[in-house]
Amino acid sequence: METSYGLKFNILPKEEIERFTEYDRVVAQCHIANCGCIIVDDKYGEPIDNEYDLAEIYEMILNS
Repeated sequence: METSYGLKFNILPKEEIERFTEYDRVVAQCHIANCGCIIVDDKYGEPIDNEYDLAEIYEMILNS
């Protein structure tokens, strides 16, 4: 998937949280609390932590 300004991301099921450590796990837990899944950067595979990116992505997910 992609945001309106070109950030490519993937959605992982919440069960994938075990693959992350420390900070990334905390970010993933926030994603799960907000939309029920984990949102990762397509290029690096790490949970996205930019609040502006997440606002648009959460809206996309919740409206789909």
